[in-house]
Amino acid sequence: SDPEVIESAGSTAFVGTVGDENVFVLLIHNGESTYPEYAYGFRYSTNDAVEAPENASINYMDPIQEYQDQNVITDDDGNIIKVEYSCDAQEYGTFNSTGTVYYDENENAVYREYYSTSATRVSYYLYNDDNELIQYMDFGGMPYSGLESNPDIAIGVNFETYIFEK
Repeated sequence: SDPEVIESAGSTAFVGTVGDENVFVLLIHNGESTYPEYAYGFRYSTNDAVEAPENASINYMDPIQEYQDQNVITDDDGNIIKVEYSCDAQEYGTFNSTGTVYYDENENAVYREYYSTSATRVSYYLYNDDNELIQYMDFGGMPYSGLESNPDIAIGVNFETYIFEK
């Protein structure tokens, strides 16, 4: 289909559909390079989605926890561009012990890269025109395998998404 293209915070996301499946492709840019540093692509169906109760608490959607030390980076106008965070892994565990959250011009979290014991993970946040969170995706970790024709390309990582309806 004709995907929606979202360019923000050093990333480009393509959101669309193929048949009855959703498609999400994320390119995370590396400075001035023509090629992205990371590229992720997912094709998924919501046919088997499970409705969560309204009072369900999904704590890992909150990009930064109170106990984490924060280094806030702003632009010349004082708007938050990104926040680098860390905590004592011996006290709080290694999952999400360090990371970086990138923000858009409305200071909404766009994506986050964070440490997990099974490799780097990424969270991506989608908003509607009213700046309300409508979808959250979390993916990455240790890949299941390498591409047979090029083992340097990792394939098959964990992917979870939450879709919010108002």
